[in-house]
Amino acid sequence: MGNKCPKKTCQEKKYATTATPELAWPGETTGLLDCWCLGEERAAVACLDGRVVVVDTTKGTCCEVGRHEAAVNCVVACRGTIYTCSRDRSIGVWGATARRLEGHELNASAVAATERIVASGSRDATVRTWDPERGAQLSMSRIPRNLVTCLRWIPRSSSFAQGSEDLHLRVWDSRRARTPVQTMGGYEFFPLCVDATEHLLATGSKGFDGKGAELRVWDRRATRVPTHILSGHQQDTTGCAFLPFAGENDTNPTERCVVTASKDRSIKIWDLSKDNADRPIINDLKLADAGMYTGLAVAPDRTNLKAVTSTFQGGLACFDHAWGLIAVVPPTPADDR
Repeated sequence: MGNKCPKKTCQEKKYATTATPELAWPGETTGLLDCWCLGEERAAVACLDGRVVVVDTTKGTCCEVGRHEAAVNCVVACRGTIYTCSRDRSIGVWGATARRLEGHELNASAVAATERIVASGSRDATVRTWDPERGAQLSMSRIPRNLVTCLRWIPRSSSFAQGSEDLHLRVWDSRRARTPVQTMGGYEFFPLCVDATEHLLATGSKGFDGKGAELRVWDRRATRVPTHILSGHQQDTTGCAFLPFAGENDTNPTERCVVTASKDRSIKIWDLSKDNADRPIINDLKLADAGMYTGLAVAPDRTNLKAVTSTFQGGLACFDHAWGLIAVVPPTPADDR
């Protein structure tokens, strides 16, 4: 396993941010591969054509904040900065200054971020950590066949979870990211997405024709077997998230419910107090004319916007805290307001 960290630095202003709003919704000409809630009714979307776009879901306007040289696989945000990874092998940092973090040898497939550290994974079988302020690579670990599919930071910790095509889920400690601190196996279909609370990890898997596509939940305090393996989706489960609030009057995080989105064009909410025999799906949303969902993100605070989903067909669906549909984007171009 390679653990040496080459001296990598970012290229300042490699990506020029666009000062003027987009003339057209990017979904009219390209698919969306991922999305992230920014709060205050805004969302960031990752585009197949390389654009990184911020959408105002109430005004129906959008603005390009940056551009990669190839498709954008994943988008996340932390404290006012947007982070992306791309098939051009780079990690994009879109804050006060646009930056590019380089080092991956193949398609950069996943990214996760805290205020001080960015983690990334690639089809080159490496997991890397970065200092986004200095643009320096902090660590690199290569595990044979560890083709990274997804990453998520574990709240209030120095650790992050990582899924792989080698049918494993790993947990890394960013302070010593040379080897995983935990490894969970037993997958028949590899995980495509992951979310985390302080103790639980949820993954959604590859699948087709009702095989695979399951939701798995793990307790990091006892990882021999998952606490749940729940079936219901017919195709790839591409997005999953723990719901941050149990109810309208509850302000505490909950580990009771998980929401998933799938390429089968459905969104499901699962009650983790039940198993498959007890019919754990408590809400099954199927929007008319919805495309294949490629990403799902839940807002971290109590803004009206609760969640967004992206589709390969170029649409963005926005939901409130009662899972009522707020809006379906494409929005109206800013120049037409």
